[in-house]
Amino acid sequence: MPKITDKFTSTIDLNKNIKDLISPVRSPVKPELFKERMRNLVEQTLTELNAIATERQRIIKLLESPHNSLSNHYNPLHDDYSFALTRYDQITDLIRQSDLAETRAHRRNLFYRTLTTLAVGLSIMAIYALAHWLEIPMPLMRLPVPS
Repeated sequence: MPKITDKFTSTIDLNKNIKDLISPVRSPVKPELFKERMRNLVEQTLTELNAIATERQRIIKLLESPHNSLSNHYNPLHDDYSFALTRYDQITDLIRQSDLAETRAHRRNLFYRTLTTLAVGLSIMAIYALAHWLEIPMPLMRLPVPS
């Protein structure tokens, strides 16, 4: 059975966007390759640290400058992480929007159910009041009908 919100255009658009995000733009990095890249980066960083001792600014310059031993290990790892973080942010944003649309629909449904319950209750009370005024005996009425 489809959800109530499936007929709303905002929910349909959100579901389409989520399906588009799930289909990968590029294939994700395999865990083995990621671990290897991370290990290589750590090894290269330790090598550079041993070579230049405590010059922090030089390490930062090595990371930022292209085509050296440290940045060649760092840049692919940084790109993979940035891509994964961007996808995560996009998916969580879409899920947040979907939850917001669902919450709005639930509140709207609760509001209409409350209104219809009040309308039914008030109409029954009005019918019983009219019956009492016209002196018509009704079932479940405790007030005595004037005779």
